[in-house]
Amino acid sequence: MGFSWSLHFAQHGGEGLLSEQPRLKDSPIVNDRADAVVLSPHTLPRHYLYVDNCGILERSRARANAAIKEASSAFSERGQTVHDLDVIVGPVDVLGTELDFVAKRSRVSQKRYWRVRRCLDWILKHGRINGRALEVWLGHATFCAMAERGVLSAFSTVYAFTAAHYWESAPLWPSVRSELEAFRGCMVFLESDWTRGWADLVCATDASPAGYGVSTTQWDRANVAAVGRIDERS
Repeated sequence: MGFSWSLHFAQHGGEGLLSEQPRLKDSPIVNDRADAVVLSPHTLPRHYLYVDNCGILERSRARANAAIKEASSAFSERGQTVHDLDVIVGPVDVLGTELDFVAKRSRVSQKRYWRVRRCLDWILKHGRINGRALEVWLGHATFCAMAERGVLSAFSTVYAFTAAHYWESAPLWPSVRSELEAFRGCMVFLESDWTRGWADLVCATDASPAGYGVSTTQWDRANVAAVGRIDERS
């Protein structure tokens, strides 16, 4: 640690090691640069690695158990400590996110949810904070909002307050308090339902200092799904 490329080598070294295991050789890896995962019996197994956290999605407990033991042995043989091994059917907490393959949904884990909410309650109760500390909370709130990105629309002047009072404690602006209260009220929606279908109404928007424009059209849902699953980075 402390070496700027340490995370890069740890991540890619681990991914390469997993891809060599017989039970994962034909399993596509799940990450921010891979294709979107469409969960069905024909798309599993899948696996992911985040530095020292590995997960395997399988159709049966027996195959999942065999695959995770195989991966664990590969790391142990190279002197790398392995976390506790769990094979779970139903909700599982993964890096602060609860994945529920029975209810087909993902949401912020209870532990992370209440940490972020109680910190927000403290900020609103005391009514003042410096921008640097608020920025830390905003980072955690943004992570939580990945489960329902519409909740991020609550924030606007909170960013200006963070920049204006970065190193000094200052009373919350009325607009900042209003935005934080709006986010707190919307936290109940921090959940993603995997069973929701694609909408056939496609919109494009743009804006300028003089105004904004919106255009809409109807697409076949299969085309909407195909385009919607394209990696955002591309």
